[in-house]
Amino acid sequence: MDFSITQKIFARWYLRIIAFLLVSLTMLIGLSFLSFPGNNEYLYLFSSIFISSAIIEAMRPGGFWYSFGFGIDRFTVRNSLTGLISGLICVFIAGIFAVSFGGDFSFYSLPDTYDFINFSFVILLAAATEEIIFRGIVFQALIERFNPIVIIILSSLVFSAGHALNNNFSDMAMINIFLANITLSFMYIRTGTLWLPIAFHFSWNYFQYLLLGSPVSGISFSVNLFYMDIQKMSELSKFIYGEYFGIEEGLLTTIFMIVIIPVINKISQLSPYAESNRFKKNYYESNVMG
Repeated sequence: MDFSITQKIFARWYLRIIAFLLVSLTMLIGLSFLSFPGNNEYLYLFSSIFISSAIIEAMRPGGFWYSFGFGIDRFTVRNSLTGLISGLICVFIAGIFAVSFGGDFSFYSLPDTYDFINFSFVILLAAATEEIIFRGIVFQALIERFNPIVIIILSSLVFSAGHALNNNFSDMAMINIFLANITLSFMYIRTGTLWLPIAFHFSWNYFQYLLLGSPVSGISFSVNLFYMDIQKMSELSKFIYGEYFGIEEGLLTTIFMIVIIPVINKISQLSPYAESNRFKKNYYESNVMG
């Protein structure tokens, strides 16, 4: 079985990681000299890591450009809808709790069309970007080489640290973001693709701000249809719901992140196409490594 020099290089997990970091950084610097309308930083970062991941994955023995988590098959729609609906249900339950314990839920305003589209685009890009960074090439290379539980814990620590500079970061926020990364990692491992974690991540961030006006990890935007005033809620209720950092620092989110794992395990499904491709890559790479 003959392999090219490039395939032999990218068969090694550590070289894939190094190449991903170098290519992504090079592309990010290059794109920064271009000018796109809107929130350039999100577009630059997403473009850099997505294209870099696709190039590196295509160079692996048995790999395709999309096989780092973006393969489309008959499970794609199901897993994507599972993520979207699960995120919306969590936000809906949080809203019901707040109203039940003194929160004042009211209509805010109809957003400007451009602002609404831009907001939706930014939230989607941010969710997809974080998922590729934390569950893409690097994560996949590490869990294939080392104990997945250890890698998930370490990546969750990094994920939490990455939000530490956000406004109103708190101890509960740190715990919940740590748990969220575990949940999102499980979603990837359970399905073998990034569609479910991206859909859930997007849905959670999108609807908590659009429907509740709750900051997204401490970040506020200019677009929301409704608003939840929690000032009349008791301190205990605010602790359960979340406050200045958003619902992500509430005890409800802690419960959501714990409960959703067995639920997702029940209702989602591993893509046999993604699993077959993973097996093929491992088989070819084992031949390359001798």
